[in-house]
Amino acid sequence: MQTSDTRGDFAADARLVGIAGAAAVIGLLSTGAAYLLLRLIRLFTDLFLFHSWSTAAHSPALNTLGYWVIPVPVVARAIGHRRPKRSHQTVPLLVR
Repeated sequence: MQTSDTRGDFAADARLVGIAGAAAVIGLLSTGAAYLLLRLIRLFTDLFLFHSWSTAAHSPALNTLGYWVIPVPVVARAIGHRRPKRSHQTVPLLVR
């Protein structure tokens, strides 16, 4: 029975430290990106619903727009996310 040279399923080598470090860096970068996106969501919620330039946490239920609150997300999406229309070209059939 050889116990010194056999490695089990959970063997670790020097690469494991590098992989763990890379995973930690990716996790930190992802956390920072999520934090920035959350701040942007708060900013635009306050801008469109409360007409203030703030990133403080406010509930959208406290807005004073009344029924105008319904078209606000539609207009915000139309302004902020315009995509050019793709033309759907059909492949011509080859007739012999």
